[in-house]
Amino acid sequence: MENIFHLIIFFEFLSALIGTIFLKKVRGTILQYFVILLWLVFMVEMAMSYLKLVDFYNNAIVYSILSFIQFCFFFILYFKAINNAHFKSICKAFLILFILSSIINFLYLQDITATSLFHSYTYLLGSFFLGFAITLYFIEILRSEQILFFKRNILFYISTGLFLFHVGSIPYFLAIQLNPNVLMNRALAFAFMILCVFMYCCFIVGFSISNRYISN
Repeated sequence: MENIFHLIIFFEFLSALIGTIFLKKVRGTILQYFVILLWLVFMVEMAMSYLKLVDFYNNAIVYSILSFIQFCFFFILYFKAINNAHFKSICKAFLILFILSSIINFLYLQDITATSLFHSYTYLLGSFFLGFAITLYFIEILRSEQILFFKRNILFYISTGLFLFHVGSIPYFLAIQLNPNVLMNRALAFAFMILCVFMYCCFIVGFSISNRYISN
């Protein structure tokens, strides 16, 4: 299992590196900040790996803040990427609801300062919202001429990776809520990690073969 974890970190680094190499494809668009986000994720993982060696166990607060930043960025990303006014308003509502629910969760339910719990409640909510937002993006592509060029659209690959990872991880986190012992299930943990690796592979392929991204 430790080898899979190291593999994830490797793919995090590789996706950030490939994104930097092909940065010109997204320069001047919101996706240039996606590359920065990839580096942030990698650096946090490296820092947490080191702190684990020096007996720093309460890393939940760090991952909770990191995932909060990620979800907020993705909701803004799809708000900007989608043209349909109704779909855009849904993405905006998702962002607002997620921020409000995170504040309530951090302060009252899974207190971010008083416990070592990962903010699984709002992570589940964020994954559901994000899966829905990406579905709206896919629907818009199918209804437009963009479907003719999806193979060269970097956001399509990013969206595919995010969708499969977050929607696929919802049952895993739900199971943890119902039975914390699920964390000890090596098969489920392995499946979760494989989803993570696949997501980063989608990012790498997208940066490598796509055309320059043109924002709306």
